[in-house]
Amino acid sequence: MTRIDALRRAFGRWSVRRRYRSEIALLAGRAVGAPDRPSAVFHTVERAGSRFAAGVLARLARSEGLVPIDLDSYHYEIGEIGSWIAGERGGDEHAFDAEGCFFGPFRTASPNTLALRHRGVLLIRDPRDVLVSLHHNYGWEPRDPIAGGPEARAAVRAHMDDTRRVGLDDFVVRMAKESHIRDTFEAYGSVLLGAPHIVCLTYEDMVADLRGWLDRVVHHLDWSPRSAAIDRVVAASRFEPRPGAMKGRREVRPGGHTRKLRPETVATLNRELEPLLRVLGYAP
Repeated sequence: MTRIDALRRAFGRWSVRRRYRSEIALLAGRAVGAPDRPSAVFHTVERAGSRFAAGVLARLARSEGLVPIDLDSYHYEIGEIGSWIAGERGGDEHAFDAEGCFFGPFRTASPNTLALRHRGVLLIRDPRDVLVSLHHNYGWEPRDPIAGGPEARAAVRAHMDDTRRVGLDDFVVRMAKESHIRDTFEAYGSVLLGAPHIVCLTYEDMVADLRGWLDRVVHHLDWSPRSAAIDRVVAASRFEPRPGAMKGRREVRPGGHTRKLRPETVATLNRELEPLLRVLGYAP
Protein backbone atom coordinates (compact mmCIF):
# COMPACT_ATOMS: atom_id res chain seq x y z
CA MET A 1 0.00 0.00 0.00
CA THR A 2 1.43 3.37 -1.00
CA ARG A 3 1.66 6.32 1.38
CA ILE A 4 -1.19 8.03 -0.49
CA ASP A 5 -3.35 4.93 -0.14
CA ALA A 6 -2.57 4.74 3.57
CA LEU A 7 -3.46 8.41 4.11
CA ARG A 8 -6.64 8.05 2.08
CA ARG A 9 -7.69 5.01 4.08
CA ALA A 10 -6.90 6.70 7.42
CA PHE A 11 -8.95 9.74 6.43
CA GLY A 12 -11.74 7.43 5.29
CA ARG A 13 -11.82 5.65 8.63
CA TRP A 14 -11.95 8.98 10.45
CA SER A 15 -14.85 10.06 8.24
CA VAL A 16 -16.70 6.80 8.88
CA ARG A 17 -16.27 7.15 12.65
CA ARG A 18 -17.79 10.64 12.49
CA ARG A 19 -20.65 9.76 10.14
CA TYR A 20 -21.64 6.43 11.70
CA ARG A 21 -21.25 7.05 15.42
CA SER A 22 -24.63 5.51 16.28
CA GLU A 23 -24.02 2.42 14.13
CA ILE A 24 -20.59 1.84 15.67
CA ALA A 25 -21.94 2.27 19.18
CA LEU A 26 -24.83 -0.12 18.54
CA LEU A 27 -22.57 -2.83 17.11
CA ALA A 28 -20.33 -2.42 20.17
CA GLY A 29 -23.29 -3.26 22.40
CA ARG A 30 -24.02 0.24 23.65
CA ALA A 31 -27.57 1.60 23.87
CA VAL A 32 -28.34 4.36 21.38
CA GLY A 33 -32.14 4.55 21.23
CA ALA A 34 -34.90 5.23 23.72
CA PRO A 35 -35.90 1.86 25.26
CA ASP A 36 -39.55 2.90 25.50
CA ARG A 37 -39.92 3.49 21.75
CA PRO A 38 -40.49 0.47 19.46
CA SER A 39 -38.01 0.20 16.63
CA ALA A 40 -39.03 0.24 12.96
CA VAL A 41 -37.33 -1.06 9.82
CA PHE A 42 -37.12 -0.03 6.16
CA HIS A 43 -36.61 -2.75 3.52
CA THR A 44 -36.17 -1.85 -0.13
CA VAL A 45 -34.07 -2.50 -3.25
CA GLU A 46 -31.51 -0.53 -5.21
CA ARG A 47 -32.85 2.07 -7.66
CA ALA A 48 -36.30 2.28 -6.08
CA GLY A 49 -36.00 5.82 -4.78
CA SER A 50 -34.52 4.35 -1.62
CA ARG A 51 -32.15 7.24 -0.91
CA PHE A 52 -34.95 9.77 -1.11
CA ALA A 53 -37.35 7.61 0.89
CA ALA A 54 -34.72 6.85 3.52
CA GLY A 55 -34.02 10.54 4.03
CA VAL A 56 -37.70 11.36 4.40
CA LEU A 57 -38.40 8.48 6.75
CA ALA A 58 -35.30 9.17 8.84
CA ARG A 59 -36.48 12.76 9.32
CA LEU A 60 -39.90 11.58 10.49
CA ALA A 61 -38.30 8.88 12.65
CA ARG A 62 -36.27 11.50 14.52
CA SER A 63 -39.44 13.44 15.21
CA GLU A 64 -40.80 10.23 16.78
CA GLY A 65 -37.77 9.94 19.05
CA LEU A 66 -36.06 7.17 17.05
CA VAL A 67 -32.39 7.04 16.08
CA PRO A 68 -31.76 6.27 12.37
CA ILE A 69 -29.38 3.31 11.99
CA ASP A 70 -27.99 2.57 8.50
CA LEU A 71 -25.98 -0.61 8.93
CA ASP A 72 -25.83 -1.42 5.21
CA SER A 73 -24.16 1.89 4.37
CA TYR A 74 -21.77 1.58 7.31
CA HIS A 75 -20.57 -1.84 6.20
CA TYR A 76 -20.27 -0.71 2.60
CA GLU A 77 -18.09 2.22 3.59
CA ILE A 78 -15.69 0.01 5.54
CA GLY A 79 -15.51 -2.51 2.67
CA GLU A 80 -17.39 -5.32 4.45
CA ILE A 81 -20.81 -5.20 2.78
CA GLY A 82 -20.45 -8.69 1.31
CA SER A 83 -19.84 -10.46 4.62
CA TRP A 84 -22.49 -8.32 6.31
CA ILE A 85 -25.22 -9.22 3.83
CA ALA A 86 -24.22 -12.88 3.88
CA GLY A 87 -24.63 -12.94 7.67
CA GLU A 88 -21.02 -14.00 8.14
CA ARG A 89 -20.16 -11.40 10.77
CA GLY A 90 -20.87 -13.34 13.93
CA GLY A 91 -22.04 -11.37 16.95
CA ASP A 92 -23.71 -8.52 15.07
CA GLU A 93 -27.21 -9.94 15.42
CA HIS A 94 -27.72 -8.35 18.83
CA ALA A 95 -27.84 -4.92 17.21
CA PHE A 96 -31.30 -5.68 15.82
CA ASP A 97 -32.73 -6.30 19.29
CA ALA A 98 -32.38 -2.62 20.19
CA GLU A 99 -35.45 -0.49 20.68
CA GLY A 100 -35.74 3.17 19.80
CA CYS A 101 -34.08 2.71 16.39
CA PHE A 102 -35.12 3.17 12.78
CA PHE A 103 -33.19 0.48 10.89
CA GLY A 104 -32.49 0.88 7.20
CA PRO A 105 -32.53 1.21 4.38
CA PHE A 106 -31.75 -2.45 3.72
CA ARG A 107 -31.41 -2.74 -0.06
CA THR A 108 -30.47 -6.43 -0.21
CA ALA A 109 -32.22 -9.28 1.53
CA SER A 110 -30.04 -11.02 4.11
CA PRO A 111 -30.67 -13.67 6.78
CA ASN A 112 -30.46 -11.09 9.57
CA THR A 113 -32.74 -8.48 8.04
CA LEU A 114 -35.38 -10.92 6.82
CA ALA A 115 -35.68 -12.28 10.35
CA LEU A 116 -36.48 -8.88 11.86
CA ARG A 117 -39.90 -8.63 13.47
CA HIS A 118 -40.01 -4.89 14.01
CA ARG A 119 -42.90 -3.17 12.31
CA GLY A 120 -41.65 -1.93 8.97
CA VAL A 121 -41.99 -0.68 5.42
CA LEU A 122 -41.12 -2.57 2.25
CA LEU A 123 -40.56 -0.29 -0.76
CA ILE A 124 -40.45 -2.02 -4.15
CA ARG A 125 -40.34 -0.99 -7.80
CA ASP A 126 -41.01 -2.76 -11.08
CA PRO A 127 -37.98 -5.12 -11.31
CA ARG A 128 -37.62 -4.39 -15.03
CA ASP A 129 -37.24 -0.65 -14.38
CA VAL A 130 -34.81 -1.42 -11.56
CA LEU A 131 -32.57 -3.42 -13.90
CA VAL A 132 -32.54 -0.65 -16.51
CA SER A 133 -31.58 1.93 -13.88
CA LEU A 134 -28.87 -0.33 -12.46
CA HIS A 135 -27.00 -0.42 -15.77
CA HIS A 136 -26.42 3.32 -15.66
CA ASN A 137 -25.73 3.31 -11.92
CA TYR A 138 -23.14 0.54 -12.04
CA GLY A 139 -21.49 1.74 -15.22
CA TRP A 140 -21.41 5.52 -14.77
CA GLU A 141 -22.12 6.35 -11.13
CA PRO A 142 -20.06 3.94 -9.02
CA ARG A 143 -18.90 5.13 -5.62
CA ASP A 144 -15.79 3.97 -3.79
CA PRO A 145 -16.12 2.90 -0.14
CA ILE A 146 -14.96 5.78 2.05
CA ALA A 147 -12.63 3.61 4.13
CA GLY A 148 -12.00 0.89 1.57
CA GLY A 149 -8.47 0.07 0.52
CA PRO A 150 -7.07 -0.15 -3.02
CA GLU A 151 -8.55 -3.65 -3.42
CA ALA A 152 -12.06 -2.35 -2.75
CA ARG A 153 -11.61 0.54 -5.17
CA ALA A 154 -10.22 -1.81 -7.82
CA ALA A 155 -13.26 -4.07 -7.44
CA VAL A 156 -15.60 -1.11 -7.97
CA ARG A 157 -13.70 -0.06 -11.09
CA ALA A 158 -13.67 -3.60 -12.48
CA HIS A 159 -17.42 -3.85 -11.97
CA MET A 160 -17.87 -0.49 -13.70
CA ASP A 161 -15.75 -1.52 -16.68
CA ASP A 162 -17.59 -4.83 -17.01
CA THR A 163 -20.96 -3.08 -16.95
CA ARG A 164 -19.89 -0.60 -19.63
CA ARG A 165 -18.70 -3.39 -21.90
CA VAL A 166 -22.12 -5.02 -21.73
CA GLY A 167 -24.90 -3.26 -23.60
CA LEU A 168 -28.07 -2.31 -21.76
CA ASP A 169 -30.19 -5.07 -23.27
CA ASP A 170 -27.65 -7.81 -22.58
CA PHE A 171 -27.09 -6.48 -19.07
CA VAL A 172 -30.75 -6.56 -18.00
CA VAL A 173 -31.26 -10.07 -19.40
CA ARG A 174 -28.19 -11.33 -17.56
CA MET A 175 -29.29 -9.73 -14.31
CA ALA A 176 -32.85 -11.02 -14.70
CA LYS A 177 -31.64 -14.60 -14.97
CA GLU A 178 -29.28 -14.60 -12.00
CA SER A 179 -28.32 -11.73 -9.71
CA HIS A 180 -28.57 -10.44 -6.15
CA ILE A 181 -31.39 -8.17 -7.33
CA ARG A 182 -33.51 -11.10 -8.43
CA ASP A 183 -32.65 -12.98 -5.23
CA THR A 184 -33.72 -9.99 -3.13
CA PHE A 185 -37.04 -9.58 -4.91
CA GLU A 186 -37.75 -13.29 -4.55
CA ALA A 187 -36.89 -13.23 -0.84
CA TYR A 188 -39.15 -10.25 -0.26
CA GLY A 189 -41.96 -11.94 -2.15
CA SER A 190 -41.73 -15.13 -0.12
CA VAL A 191 -40.89 -13.74 3.33
CA LEU A 192 -42.07 -10.14 3.71
CA LEU A 193 -44.93 -9.68 1.27
CA GLY A 194 -48.16 -10.17 3.19
CA ALA A 195 -46.44 -10.35 6.58
CA PRO A 196 -48.59 -8.55 9.21
CA HIS A 197 -45.70 -6.45 10.53
CA ILE A 198 -44.81 -5.14 7.04
CA VAL A 199 -46.63 -2.70 4.79
CA CYS A 200 -45.61 -3.07 1.14
CA LEU A 201 -45.56 0.18 -0.82
CA THR A 202 -44.35 0.97 -4.31
CA TYR A 203 -42.03 3.47 -5.88
CA GLU A 204 -44.71 4.14 -8.46
CA ASP A 205 -47.21 5.20 -5.78
CA MET A 206 -44.58 7.32 -4.03
CA VAL A 207 -43.89 9.24 -7.22
CA ALA A 208 -47.57 9.65 -8.07
CA ASP A 209 -48.86 10.65 -4.61
CA LEU A 210 -46.18 11.29 -2.01
CA ARG A 211 -48.63 12.60 0.58
CA GLY A 212 -50.82 9.51 0.33
CA TRP A 213 -47.73 7.29 0.41
CA LEU A 214 -46.50 8.95 3.61
CA ASP A 215 -49.94 8.68 5.21
CA ARG A 216 -49.83 4.92 4.72
CA VAL A 217 -46.32 4.75 6.20
CA VAL A 218 -47.09 6.67 9.38
CA HIS A 219 -50.40 4.82 9.86
CA HIS A 220 -48.72 1.42 9.69
CA LEU A 221 -45.80 2.43 11.91
CA ASP A 222 -48.18 4.10 14.36
CA TRP A 223 -46.25 7.33 14.13
CA SER A 224 -47.91 10.67 14.77
CA PRO A 225 -45.90 13.40 13.04
CA ARG A 226 -47.33 16.86 12.88
CA SER A 227 -49.21 17.52 9.68
CA ALA A 228 -46.97 20.52 9.04
CA ALA A 229 -43.91 18.23 9.05
CA ILE A 230 -45.36 16.10 6.27
CA ASP A 231 -46.45 19.21 4.40
CA ARG A 232 -42.85 20.45 4.43
CA VAL A 233 -41.55 17.13 3.13
CA VAL A 234 -44.05 17.08 0.29
CA ALA A 235 -43.45 20.73 -0.62
CA ALA A 236 -39.67 20.21 -0.77
CA SER A 237 -39.82 17.02 -2.84
CA ARG A 238 -39.56 16.66 -6.58
CA PHE A 239 -39.08 13.59 -8.72
CA GLU A 240 -38.36 15.18 -12.10
CA PRO A 241 -34.80 14.72 -13.39
CA ARG A 242 -32.58 17.70 -12.63
CA PRO A 243 -32.13 20.25 -15.43
CA GLY A 244 -29.08 19.33 -17.46
CA ALA A 245 -29.00 15.75 -16.18
CA MET A 246 -26.86 13.59 -18.44
CA LYS A 247 -28.55 11.47 -21.06
CA GLY A 248 -29.28 7.99 -19.79
CA ARG A 249 -29.71 9.13 -16.21
CA ARG A 250 -32.43 7.40 -14.22
CA GLU A 251 -35.95 7.86 -15.45
CA VAL A 252 -38.57 8.76 -12.90
CA ARG A 253 -41.66 7.71 -14.82
CA PRO A 254 -42.77 4.10 -14.33
CA GLY A 255 -42.37 1.78 -17.30
CA GLY A 256 -39.01 3.12 -18.43
CA HIS A 257 -37.92 -0.34 -19.54
CA THR A 258 -40.48 -0.31 -22.37
CA ARG A 259 -39.00 2.93 -23.72
CA LYS A 260 -35.32 2.02 -23.41
CA LEU A 261 -35.17 -1.66 -24.32
CA ARG A 262 -35.71 -3.49 -27.59
CA PRO A 263 -39.15 -5.16 -27.82
CA GLU A 264 -37.54 -8.61 -27.88
CA THR A 265 -35.65 -7.75 -24.69
CA VAL A 266 -38.86 -6.68 -22.97
CA ALA A 267 -40.43 -9.98 -24.01
CA THR A 268 -37.45 -11.88 -22.59
CA LEU A 269 -37.67 -10.02 -19.28
CA ASN A 270 -41.40 -10.70 -19.04
CA ARG A 271 -40.75 -14.38 -19.60
CA GLU A 272 -37.77 -14.70 -17.23
CA LEU A 273 -39.42 -12.71 -14.45
CA GLU A 274 -43.04 -13.78 -14.97
CA PRO A 275 -43.54 -15.60 -11.62
CA LEU A 276 -41.86 -12.76 -9.72
CA LEU A 277 -43.77 -10.03 -11.54
CA ARG A 278 -47.01 -11.79 -10.77
CA VAL A 279 -46.25 -12.10 -7.05
CA LEU A 280 -45.18 -8.46 -6.80
CA GLY A 281 -48.14 -7.13 -8.76
CA TYR A 282 -46.25 -6.10 -11.90
CA ALA A 283 -47.43 -8.82 -14.29
CA PRO A 284 -47.69 -7.50 -17.88
